[in-house]
Amino acid sequence: MATGTGLLDDPPRNARIFSFPTTERFGLVWAFNGIEPLWEIPSMSSSDDALVWHVGELGVDMHIDPFVFCANGMDIQHLEALHGVQFDPADLVDDRNFLYEKYRAQIKLRNEFRGELMETVWSTWGTSFFTLEGEIDGRWFAIIDGLALPAPGLTQAFIVGLAERTDDAEADARQALKAFEWERSVLLEDIEVLADLHFRPGPVTRSDTHVARFYEYLRKYPRAHPSRDFIN
Repeated sequence: MATGTGLLDDPPRNARIFSFPTTERFGLVWAFNGIEPLWEIPSMSSSDDALVWHVGELGVDMHIDPFVFCANGMDIQHLEALHGVQFDPADLVDDRNFLYEKYRAQIKLRNEFRGELMETVWSTWGTSFFTLEGEIDGRWFAIIDGLALPAPGLTQAFIVGLAERTDDAEADARQALKAFEWERSVLLEDIEVLADLHFRPGPVTRSDTHVARFYEYLRKYPRAHPSRDFIN
């Protein structure tokens, strides 16, 4: 709230802004859309001190809401059809590989992607925070996609590539950059779809089982707009 002006005039009563709860982690400042966070920024399988990271932007504005981006990552059919990811059909019908909690949706699957056998765990936290952990060239890596909503219906993605810290700082930095570039390249394969994608209730197919479960997760997720009274 404004308390004064340079000319000593009394400030208008509506000269105030809402203070979102924030925290700094993985090279970014995170803001939670609520009075108090419902969940904390998640940790990776290694502690922060044991990690190095590379942070950057996707660099392409998407005319969608963040939840649409996250739904794309939970859509097994799109991963197979667009990206060419190959899954074991038996894994796709094993409910132990799919976890839905109040504030998190998680998938853990073995797959083949770009000629590599991988075992990855990817999660959506809330409706705008995505994580993935796996291996590249036999080394652990992780990525984080943080989604910003600078205007209604406009999403910007910030990418964090993470690698485990070793005694070789230069090699660690290259590995973190490689994780960042890996994720950015995957997202750019999606961009023609994600740039202007809109959902309509109803049209799902037999292969949409898992993304349909994610829609249910989204429907139950709490809504909040704490800054509405501060918007002129």
